[in-house]
Amino acid sequence: MGDTWIIFIPEDPLLVLPPNRIAAAIDVLKTLRWRADPLELLERLPDFIWCGPEWLTAIRCPCCGAEVKDWWLDEIGRWYERDHRLLAVEMPCCHNQMSLNDLDYDRPQGFASSGIEIHNPGGDVEPWEVERITEAIGTPIRVIWRHL
Repeated sequence: MGDTWIIFIPEDPLLVLPPNRIAAAIDVLKTLRWRADPLELLERLPDFIWCGPEWLTAIRCPCCGAEVKDWWLDEIGRWYERDHRLLAVEMPCCHNQMSLNDLDYDRPQGFASSGIEIHNPGGDVEPWEVERITEAIGTPIRVIWRHL
């Protein structure tokens, strides 16, 4: 069966959320998902926040649409060995400069320096809930479901 998490991260992978914004978002989440226990993610340097191995099936270049998952697997390994703030890469298919954060992942995922996660949150997150969480965080966010 496995476990599921929902993770809310800023669109900007280098943004470290201020403590007051984290606290406000956790307060909102505690009212929306009162059975869950929201936890702060604080990396200070971006980390890859992914959906899990079962849900990551395709990665495409947003410029030309080419499938790049095999290249990405090698590139993410190289990224882990260098400065995590450096997300720019040259795409192998069309040679355009792109951020690893902006690739076309088949499910939402991304890089983040901070965020909030909930373990086994229950049902799907409604658009109005995302709006409330975004308002509390104070910046556009990505909503990532992870299953392990």
